[in-house]
Formats: sequence, C-alpha cells, structure tokens
Amino acid sequence: MKGYELTDLGKIIIAVFLCIAILTTAVILAVRAWNSPELPPDNPSTIEPGPDDGVIVDRPPPGDSEGDATDEPGSENGEQGAFDPTTPPPEEPTDDPIDDPIDDPVEEPPEVGPVSINRAAGTMSFMFAPGSQTALDSESFALLDDFFSSPKNTSSAQLTVEMPHLSEREVSAVINAVTEAFAAHGVEQKDITFLAYRTDSTQQAHEVKISFTQPSTLK
Repeated sequence: MKGYELTDLGKIIIAVFLCIAILTTAVILAVRAWNSPELPPDNPSTIEPGPDDGVIVDRPPPGDSEGDATDEPGSENGEQGAFDPTTPPPEEPTDDPIDDPIDDPVEEPPEVGPVSINRAAGTMSFMFAPGSQTALDSESFALLDDFFSSPKNTSSAQLTVEMPHLSEREVSAVINAVTEAFAAHGVEQKDITFLAYRTDSTQQAHEVKISFTQPSTLK
C-alpha cells in the first residue's frame, strides 16, 4: 500500500495550528494564575496588634432614635468627657470678713473737757485719758504758753503736777505725756513734782492740775 506524503503546504498548516494551540494554552494558564490568590510567604513577619485591633464598635444605623449612647463625647445629649464643663468646681474657702468673728469695736477716745487756766494764780487744769491718749490734746498744749508766762513762774517756784490715784500703767502715761509737753518749754522732768489726789471718779478721762508753788518761808 502506498503511503501519503505531506506536501509543503500541509506542513505549514500543521505548524500554524500547533502554534495557535500552544499560545491558547499559555494564555489560559496566565489568566488562571492572575486570578488565583497569592500564597503566603514562606517566612511571614510578626505584626503586633494595635490598641484598636479586634475591637468591634456596635454603632446603630444613621437616623436611629436610640443612638444617644454612642453620640460623640461632648455632644448635647451624649457622654461627657473627662471634664464636664456643666459641673462647677468645688468652692474653696475664702477669707470673707463676714465669716470672721466680729472684733470688738475700737473705743473712741473720750472728748476732752474744758481747759481751765488762771495765769495770775499760776494754775492750769486739763482732762487726760491715759487709756487712749499718749500726748496732751492740741488745746491744752497751746495754752501752756500762757501758763508758763504767768508771773508766778519765778526762779524759786516749784512746778507741781497733780493727778488722781491711778494704776501704774496710767500714771506712766500721764507722766510721759506731761514731761514731753513741758520739754518743749525747756522744763526737764527732774524739775517737776508729781503728786496724787484721791477721787471717786470712774470716768476714763481724769483731771490733771499743774501749778507754780512758792517754797515755804516758815522754819
């Protein structure tokens, strides 16, 4: 039996069909490889979970009337943050003078009584409150000029100051005030004689008497 021999045209046609089949197979394999999921690498790196990883927040759909519990912090009806501006801070104690105990009112100094002076007789008297005064009042101090211009103010005269029996503190206040006032007229304390007289007065202001006395001529 006589065999069939392929012509050159038949060989070309067969080669073309083989190329088409190979190209088609290659395209199919490439498309499948592209659409298939990637395989994990052989040595994957470790990823630490973040603080929010794995936290599921259940949020209601928009427009849900029961969404008050998930409102943003600080909203009108939502949860307040760490500092609630609507809550006033605690009041701290203040140094309000109203809360302090009322101090005793300061006692006003007594009114100074009239000053009596007799220039011819060389006598003068004025009121002094040792509990509130440390110096003679202006009127008494001004009249000392007339007192020291008395004709009884001689070289032999003795200057005498009389005051009632008082406490040691009050006596010291009178002596200091009189000595300071007399020093303005050149009189030293050693030249003054202080005497005490008895009185039943309970007033704060006391009468102080000053005078020039002559030495006794009797022997």
